[in-house]
Amino acid sequence: MDPSAPVPPYVNPPFQTPPPASNRSGGGIAGVIGAVVGRGMRRILGIVVILAVIAGGAFIYYKVANPDHRGQVIFTTTDQQGNSGCDITNRVSTAKSGTSIYVFVMWSRTMSSADKVVEEDLKDGVSLGTTAWDTTDYAGYDCTSDSTDYSQSFSDPGAYEIKLTVGTDVVADGTLTVTQ
Repeated sequence: MDPSAPVPPYVNPPFQTPPPASNRSGGGIAGVIGAVVGRGMRRILGIVVILAVIAGGAFIYYKVANPDHRGQVIFTTTDQQGNSGCDITNRVSTAKSGTSIYVFVMWSRTMSSADKVVEEDLKDGVSLGTTAWDTTDYAGYDCTSDSTDYSQSFSDPGAYEIKLTVGTDVVADGTLTVTQ
């Protein structure tokens, strides 16, 4: 065929053929979706993706900033009784002898009046004795705190552990290291 010969109009249309759908909007699946759903739907999908990323980020931030303390005996330097819910402030794992220490318990599950909690206190791994808790102290709660200042109980340097059990199940456990 002679290249200088006129080309019939149906062979070379006056408009450009659009690229395949896979080349639109960056290609791949996004390009196919973009070609199929159109511009308005792409905006909606974009907003949904952004909201999903924000929600995922908020969830991760919540888990990092507010780790789950279930099943822990937590030691603090302030009485937690005035806090709403199971909020914890001034948490410590090490304290100097004579520092005011309060105990806050985050149960591993919501406790019931049928749960018979026994506290075992240990110092440097040696049992100091056990105490049965009154059911009214914890029934129906996810957490509980004590307004007693335990600075006299934790006066000698060492590692103090409080272990709370129901039968053979440990429902909360925590260790405080007391230094000179």
